[in-house]
Amino acid sequence: MQLRTVMRNMARMWRSSLIVFVIAAIVLGALSYALAKPKYRVEGDVLFSSQAFHAFDTPDAAATYTTSLVTTYGTYAKSASLLDEVGQSVSPQIDGATLQQAVVISTAPMMVSVSFMDSDKDRATAVVKAITDSLQEQVKKSAPDVDGKPALSVANSSVITTQVADSAPSAKRSALIGVLGGLVLALLVLLVRALASTRIGDVADLADVTDSSILGVIPRKGSTAQGGGELEAVLGRNLSFIPPRDGLRTVLLAPSLASEDASTVTLAAADRLHADGHSVVVVDADLRRATATKAAGVTSSAGLSDLLAGRATLQQATYDRSGAPIVAAGTTVGNAAELLATETFAQTLAELGREYDTVLLVGAPLLTYTDSSVIAAQVASVVPVVQSGTVRRSQLQQTLESLDLCRAHVGGLVLTDARVSARARQMVGAGK
Repeated sequence: MQLRTVMRNMARMWRSSLIVFVIAAIVLGALSYALAKPKYRVEGDVLFSSQAFHAFDTPDAAATYTTSLVTTYGTYAKSASLLDEVGQSVSPQIDGATLQQAVVISTAPMMVSVSFMDSDKDRATAVVKAITDSLQEQVKKSAPDVDGKPALSVANSSVITTQVADSAPSAKRSALIGVLGGLVLALLVLLVRALASTRIGDVADLADVTDSSILGVIPRKGSTAQGGGELEAVLGRNLSFIPPRDGLRTVLLAPSLASEDASTVTLAAADRLHADGHSVVVVDADLRRATATKAAGVTSSAGLSDLLAGRATLQQATYDRSGAPIVAAGTTVGNAAELLATETFAQTLAELGREYDTVLLVGAPLLTYTDSSVIAAQVASVVPVVQSGTVRRSQLQQTLESLDLCRAHVGGLVLTDARVSARARQMVGAGK
């Protein structure tokens, strides 16, 4: 997929990604606040006094000896055997290996410091207290004698517990985490959707697939801000300028898929032409679904299928409306393609073409039934109707290829349910 296509998809999808951002920001922020727990740092200091300074000849020798003893007890405080005992005595959830990684032991010339951090204040305090107590007991048991006195003894022991700064739940920090996390998630979702989307969204997407002209861009129903009435009039005008074939201007408008609708836009364009004084008629050639007949509000007892079966006349199948007249679909049939391939249908088109300047036919979905393919070879032009956000590029390509196989002339395309940009208005000749 080309980069410009991805960028267009992202531009169309950013509103839905904004919803993802808001939801994700709220959820992540709430989770961050709910799961945040304050952490506590417990520091224990064991301060020693030494008799070595009275027994050695020089202060340096005494200091060296004392330092080696303090270092030895510092090593003991970090030993696996001691930490295993501490873990078992404090909490079964803490093992010696965990404590070896979490406990920090540091030594000074006359002091051993123990530091441990945990989210459970009591547990953290108990761990440090157990280590310092064990260290004091070990000094009492194992300190060597100098002149009949222990070379090293504990002068003082203290344990201080403090809460780690900024570790408590913070609404401000949780909000920032929510915003940043929501933004990253929304951008990822937007990028993935933009890369995965292959649906036709705007006139630029149509231009990527085909060089055919864009005859009309119709906004979503109910959108009054984009000049829908004017654009329907522009579509009607463009349809009326399609070159005739054998003197007859017969134009088939058909969707690619059953989920699309060509009847509403065809009736609207025909009604605009009729209001401007043009001679135009609509033919509901979708004999299976009768979409245009239903959209026009016509309850028909006879229609095109009945005419082609020899059960009704053209006059009986044609119904007047406040807008352009319509040849109703008639009785629903299962052999629509066979009826549309008859000479009677060709004669009916010729008769309508002589009576009206423009004949607009509404066909069945091109990729669902063969009915429209049968008609395509008999009319002046075929105009595929593409619903924005519904048809994939590959499906539109398949539609155009099938029309090419039918030797049909594609007179242009119509995009419905679309966002009408300035470029789109310019392409269809609607002005600024």
